[in-house]
Amino acid sequence: MKIEMLERWIAPLKRKVMQTVSRALLTALADDSKGIQQLQVLLLADELHTVDRVQNYGFTSVPLPGAEGVFLSVGGSREHGVIIAADDKRYRLKNLASGEVAMYTDEGDKIHFKRGGIIEINASNAVNIIAASKVSVTAPDAEVNCDNATVTATVKAEVTAPQIDLNASAKVEATTPLFNVTGVIACSGIATGGATPVPGDAVLSGNLKATGNVEDTNGTMQEMRDTYNTHTHPENGTGGGTTSAPNESMS
Repeated sequence: MKIEMLERWIAPLKRKVMQTVSRALLTALADDSKGIQQLQVLLLADELHTVDRVQNYGFTSVPLPGAEGVFLSVGGSREHGVIIAADDKRYRLKNLASGEVAMYTDEGDKIHFKRGGIIEINASNAVNIIAASKVSVTAPDAEVNCDNATVTATVKAEVTAPQIDLNASAKVEATTPLFNVTGVIACSGIATGGATPVPGDAVLSGNLKATGNVEDTNGTMQEMRDTYNTHTHPENGTGGGTTSAPNESMS
């Protein structure tokens, strides 16, 4: 009789203890507009509650309906519970190696911290990096593989290296009012003014102006001027001797 009375006396307390921790099923979209996220969850067959979800500082997520969580009754009251963890077996990444960490979404995007110091980022659409001041990448090697690459700088774009190699199977095009090179240009051919380039030749459509001398394998243009300005011819007429130098010189 005493045992039966004791069991009846502790029965409410026993029920509270047993219902302190429960599995929860998310039944609606989360309300993520408040300071603490709120979820609508189903505990028992017909036990529906709207509860707070406590998350780790520095990390937040919005689970989808159908996700599962761990429900804790604060003070043993089912009306004052919180969700302390949420998982979704439909989208969770599987078969990770021991010690690995990953972040994921239902769309297949993920950041995977792999073994061997490798971090893998997969995005189904785009990866955007936004920094108010600076983005810095420091590595022995950096490689970008893509179909198209665009670099846009509103003030200045600078590349500094002991050697820069540009390899293009079709064309390298620069659109600029001024192309300034402080060193030497070496190429197999050059064309200006819309002329068609010919390997081994310099093809000009327009004028050639030089502030210095012009030289080829036979001499300089100044040497040609000097020869013309002083040259004479034998006189083939009756007077004999030589003719005078040209009356108009090449300047």
